[in-house]
Amino acid sequence: MKILQRNVFVLFVLLLGSLFYSSLSQATSLSNQGEKKVDDGSRFLISQLDYLNDADYVKTIWYNILGREVDDYGVGMHVQILTSKQQTRQQMRENIARGEESQMRINDIYNRYLYRDATPSERRIWTERLGNGTATTFDVETRLQSYVNNGGK
Repeated sequence: MKILQRNVFVLFVLLLGSLFYSSLSQATSLSNQGEKKVDDGSRFLISQLDYLNDADYVKTIWYNILGREVDDYGVGMHVQILTSKQQTRQQMRENIARGEESQMRINDIYNRYLYRDATPSERRIWTERLGNGTATTFDVETRLQSYVNNGGK
Protein backbone atom coordinates (compact mmCIF):
# COMPACT_ATOMS: atom_id res chain seq x y z
CA MET A 1 0.00 0.00 0.00
CA LYS A 2 2.87 2.38 0.83
CA ILE A 3 4.41 1.72 -2.58
CA LEU A 4 1.13 2.58 -4.27
CA GLN A 5 0.84 5.79 -2.22
CA ARG A 6 4.44 6.70 -3.10
CA ASN A 7 3.83 6.08 -6.80
CA VAL A 8 0.65 8.15 -6.73
CA PHE A 9 2.56 10.93 -4.98
CA VAL A 10 5.39 10.78 -7.55
CA LEU A 11 2.88 10.92 -10.42
CA PHE A 12 1.15 13.87 -8.75
CA VAL A 13 4.47 15.71 -8.36
CA LEU A 14 5.37 14.96 -12.00
CA LEU A 15 1.97 16.22 -13.13
CA LEU A 16 2.40 19.43 -11.16
CA GLY A 17 5.91 19.82 -12.55
CA SER A 18 4.64 19.23 -16.05
CA LEU A 19 1.89 21.82 -15.63
CA PHE A 20 4.40 24.29 -14.18
CA TYR A 21 6.87 23.61 -16.96
CA SER A 22 4.16 23.88 -19.60
CA SER A 23 3.04 27.28 -18.37
CA LEU A 24 6.64 28.41 -18.07
CA SER A 25 7.53 27.29 -21.58
CA GLN A 26 4.46 29.06 -22.94
CA ALA A 27 5.67 32.24 -21.26
CA THR A 28 9.24 32.10 -22.57
CA SER A 29 9.94 33.64 -25.93
CA LEU A 30 12.16 32.41 -28.71
CA SER A 31 15.26 34.30 -29.69
CA ASN A 32 15.90 35.26 -33.31
CA GLN A 33 17.64 31.93 -33.91
CA GLY A 34 14.76 29.90 -32.49
CA GLU A 35 16.59 29.01 -29.29
CA LYS A 36 14.63 28.95 -26.07
CA LYS A 37 15.83 31.09 -23.21
CA VAL A 38 15.72 28.80 -20.20
CA ASP A 39 15.78 30.02 -16.64
CA ASP A 40 16.20 27.94 -13.49
CA GLY A 41 12.43 27.57 -13.04
CA SER A 42 12.12 25.35 -16.11
CA ARG A 43 14.28 22.71 -14.46
CA PHE A 44 11.53 21.93 -11.93
CA LEU A 45 10.39 18.83 -13.79
CA ILE A 46 13.94 17.52 -14.14
CA SER A 47 14.61 17.88 -10.43
CA GLN A 48 11.48 15.84 -9.70
CA LEU A 49 12.90 12.97 -11.75
CA ASP A 50 15.77 12.68 -9.27
CA TYR A 51 13.36 11.22 -6.73
CA LEU A 52 12.32 8.34 -8.97
CA ASN A 53 13.93 4.92 -8.72
CA ASP A 54 15.96 3.91 -11.77
CA ALA A 55 13.16 1.87 -13.39
CA ASP A 56 10.62 4.70 -13.08
CA TYR A 57 13.23 7.18 -14.30
CA VAL A 58 13.89 5.10 -17.43
CA LYS A 59 10.15 4.76 -18.10
CA THR A 60 9.61 8.51 -17.65
CA ILE A 61 12.44 9.75 -19.86
CA TRP A 62 11.56 7.15 -22.50
CA TYR A 63 8.01 8.45 -22.62
CA ASN A 64 9.09 12.11 -22.52
CA ILE A 65 11.65 11.73 -25.30
CA LEU A 66 10.23 8.97 -27.49
CA GLY A 67 6.54 9.41 -26.72
CA ARG A 68 5.98 5.75 -25.98
CA GLU A 69 6.38 3.19 -23.24
CA VAL A 70 9.56 1.17 -22.95
CA ASP A 71 9.29 -2.62 -22.84
CA ASP A 72 10.40 -4.63 -19.82
CA TYR A 73 13.64 -5.70 -21.52
CA GLY A 74 14.52 -2.07 -22.24
CA VAL A 75 13.80 -1.06 -18.65
CA GLY A 76 15.99 -3.85 -17.31
CA MET A 77 18.82 -3.11 -19.70
CA HIS A 78 18.83 0.63 -18.96
CA VAL A 79 18.52 0.11 -15.19
CA GLN A 80 21.55 -2.20 -15.38
CA ILE A 81 23.48 0.52 -17.22
CA LEU A 82 22.59 3.02 -14.48
CA THR A 83 23.30 0.71 -11.54
CA SER A 84 26.65 -0.36 -13.00
CA LYS A 85 27.46 3.34 -13.46
CA GLN A 86 28.22 2.90 -17.17
CA GLN A 87 26.18 6.07 -17.70
CA THR A 88 24.74 8.75 -15.48
CA ARG A 89 21.06 9.60 -15.74
CA GLN A 90 21.95 12.74 -17.67
CA GLN A 91 24.15 10.83 -20.12
CA MET A 92 21.37 8.31 -20.65
CA ARG A 93 18.82 11.05 -21.32
CA GLU A 94 21.19 12.73 -23.79
CA ASN A 95 21.96 9.45 -25.58
CA ILE A 96 18.28 8.59 -25.97
CA ALA A 97 17.60 12.11 -27.30
CA ARG A 98 20.43 11.78 -29.86
CA GLY A 99 19.32 8.30 -30.90
CA GLU A 100 17.83 7.40 -34.25
CA GLU A 101 14.33 6.83 -32.88
CA SER A 102 14.23 10.27 -31.27
CA GLN A 103 15.45 11.92 -34.47
CA MET A 104 12.80 10.06 -36.47
CA ARG A 105 10.13 11.15 -33.97
CA ILE A 106 11.15 14.80 -34.34
CA ASN A 107 10.96 14.46 -38.15
CA ASP A 108 7.59 12.69 -37.90
CA ILE A 109 6.19 15.56 -35.85
CA TYR A 110 7.53 18.15 -38.30
CA ASN A 111 6.05 16.18 -41.20
CA ARG A 112 2.68 15.94 -39.43
CA TYR A 113 2.39 19.70 -38.93
CA LEU A 114 4.67 21.34 -41.50
CA TYR A 115 4.78 18.62 -44.20
CA ARG A 116 8.56 18.55 -44.17
CA ASP A 117 11.48 17.11 -42.20
CA ALA A 118 13.03 19.20 -39.46
CA THR A 119 16.11 21.06 -40.64
CA PRO A 120 19.45 20.06 -39.11
CA SER A 121 19.30 23.20 -36.98
CA GLU A 122 15.76 22.42 -35.75
CA ARG A 123 16.75 18.84 -34.95
CA ARG A 124 19.83 20.06 -33.09
CA ILE A 125 17.79 22.51 -30.99
CA TRP A 126 15.12 19.95 -30.07
CA THR A 127 17.70 17.21 -29.47
CA GLU A 128 19.53 19.50 -27.06
CA ARG A 129 16.31 20.36 -25.23
CA LEU A 130 15.19 16.74 -25.05
CA GLY A 131 18.65 15.73 -23.86
CA ASN A 132 18.90 18.31 -21.11
CA GLY A 133 15.32 17.69 -20.01
CA THR A 134 13.93 21.14 -20.75
CA ALA A 135 11.49 19.76 -23.32
CA THR A 136 9.58 16.63 -24.26
CA THR A 137 8.45 15.50 -27.70
CA PHE A 138 5.02 16.66 -26.61
CA ASP A 139 6.49 20.17 -26.37
CA VAL A 140 7.71 19.84 -29.96
CA GLU A 141 4.22 18.81 -31.00
CA THR A 142 2.52 21.57 -29.00
CA ARG A 143 4.89 24.22 -30.37
CA LEU A 144 4.34 23.18 -34.00
CA GLN A 145 0.60 22.79 -33.56
CA SER A 146 0.44 26.28 -32.08
CA TYR A 147 2.56 27.61 -34.94
CA VAL A 148 0.20 26.09 -37.52
CA ASN A 149 -2.93 27.21 -35.65
CA ASN A 150 -1.61 30.78 -35.53
CA GLY A 151 -1.00 30.90 -39.26
CA GLY A 152 2.74 30.36 -39.08
CA LYS A 153 3.43 33.07 -36.53
